[in-house]
Amino acid sequence: MSRRASQERFENRVAQVALAAVSAVFVLIGLAGLVEPTSRGMGVLLLVVGGFSAVRALRSSAVVVDGSGVSTRSMLRTRRYAFSELRGVEVAAGRTGVTAFNREYLVFHRADCKDVGFKELNCPASKEGSATSVVRRAAACINERLSSR
Repeated sequence: MSRRASQERFENRVAQVALAAVSAVFVLIGLAGLVEPTSRGMGVLLLVVGGFSAVRALRSSAVVVDGSGVSTRSMLRTRRYAFSELRGVEVAAGRTGVTAFNREYLVFHRADCKDVGFKELNCPASKEGSATSVVRRAAACINERLSSR
């Protein structure tokens, strides 16, 4: 089985689009700066930073599970965990941002006994009997792959 064929991706599409929209504002300001001769340098800088941020935003807030491990993608960093580095994953609920209370997110239990929270992939905490959240589906997928090793 190829690595690509067994890949599963879990995303927070709302966060991705929101971050890309904010980045697009910088692209527009950069384009406007290119028109004005005195601010072309700043225009180019904002255009490059905004473009990079927009592309990165559309790939962030995601967990990718494949045949060899798990990748977590945030706005600034992609972290790779081989299955041999993980003991398990659980869903925790708590604060994930300045205004984000009672949201589910993943906690990775590493083989070195350290716990690492990944709060970029999050959703409102689910109530009893409600549909399975993207965070719970990601945790179940990772734990299933870990148990089959």
